[in-house]
Amino acid sequence: DVNTDQTVASLTNSATGTVDQDADITADAGGVSNAGTYMLGGDITSTGNVEQNGTMTVEGDRRIDVIGDETGLTGTGTIALTTA
Repeated sequence: DVNTDQTVASLTNSATGTVDQDADITADAGGVSNAGTYMLGGDITSTGNVEQNGTMTVEGDRRIDVIGDETGLTGTGTIALTTA
């Protein structure tokens, strides 16, 4: 459970994991990788790739900013939007 803004080298959530993010996360070149359940209640800013292969539920108005030269939002997972 992430309740305060964080800066991390990378964030990896395994297929059996759950992330409940209620604050902003800034990830370095290691990026963000989700294969499990991810509840996004804050923004993601990442220099590395954001790989979404699990289930992500976006709560409210959020941003996923991928700012690296050769990175982006990739994956085959689902992104569901909830009402604000």
